[in-house]
Amino acid sequence: MKSRIVLVVILSASASAHAETVAVLGDGADLAREITADGREILGPSTARSLLEAKRGSTGRDPAAARALAAAGREAYAGAFFDEAVDQLARAAATYLATGLTGVGAPELAAVHLDLGLAHLAAGHREPAEREVALALRLQADIAPGPAHGPPVRRFVESVRAGLPRARVLSRTIATDPPGASLVLDGRDRGTSPVVVADLAVGSHLVVASAPGRAAVAVRVEVTDRTDDPLTVALPGEDAAQAALDALDAGDLDRAASLGRTVLEVETAIAVAHDAQGARAVLAGAGGTREARGRDARAIAQVLFPGSRTRDDRAAVALASPASPANADDESGGAIWWWLAGGAAVVAAGVVAGVLLLEPDEPGARTVVPQFR
Repeated sequence: MKSRIVLVVILSASASAHAETVAVLGDGADLAREITADGREILGPSTARSLLEAKRGSTGRDPAAARALAAAGREAYAGAFFDEAVDQLARAAATYLATGLTGVGAPELAAVHLDLGLAHLAAGHREPAEREVALALRLQADIAPGPAHGPPVRRFVESVRAGLPRARVLSRTIATDPPGASLVLDGRDRGTSPVVVADLAVGSHLVVASAPGRAAVAVRVEVTDRTDDPLTVALPGEDAAQAALDALDAGDLDRAASLGRTVLEVETAIAVAHDAQGARAVLAGAGGTREARGRDARAIAQVLFPGSRTRDDRAAVALASPASPANADDESGGAIWWWLAGGAAVVAAGVVAGVLLLEPDEPGARTVVPQFR
């Protein structure tokens, strides 16, 4: 049997097994451009912020679904399908609450509750109709039915409006768990929890609680005179992505960098902010934190990454030539240097696989391919 031996060598030319990923947060576009040397993979400020926004727990809280349900309810009302209108508009109101009312103004919400009340009225449900219209009026005092509604509907709304000042008023404490959240009651700021509201009317109210690093919570509460227990709103656990964004916006660069590194799952995160004295940058990495201040992005980069090349260093190397004054007297030395650099790259390249092929000329003979692991 005649055989020929073929040696196949595959070289892996990776100079490093893993490139460090650095996320730059805040006002760090200039710094991001400076630190792109030394094989780093850079997530610029806009990309890093987009990733944080995509990772926060409040995503998916867009009110588009609630608006679609409200539109379907109004269409059902216009077609005299009043029970269906009640169902769709009630679902719309609940879906609005699920968003935490982020990006939803009081007039928009008032319109949904007014339409829900009028749908209840048309379906013969007077008590819930009064309750929904009263809530709409608390959210927007001057709201009124549109021109398509006749005088009976207008009179009903005006009767509810006239009765609001006569509603019984109670004193209630509105608390949150944990405390210290900002409270909005029926579209009006009420301060930081816990808050004692001395003029809380019996009936339906909407409470929105929000705190830095946590998703906002919107709840509907029914106030009665049967109990004087505090109204407590439970907030969700801290949202690390939202907390990183809040810290960045508040100028807490240490917290922003630390949280950003964790949430984005990168080796290093840098938070940058500018003030009258220039830029301040805080780096959070495996070795802890490091801070740099100054007006020059290159100088800040050299403090954060001691000994690393910056963009200007790489440009200087690229522009250098054997004919330049710096190396005119050492052309051979320059050539040797480049040969050594090329050799180093080849040495760094690893032999990934070797294959010894025994290729027979005789039919039916076996070919042996050793397996390398």
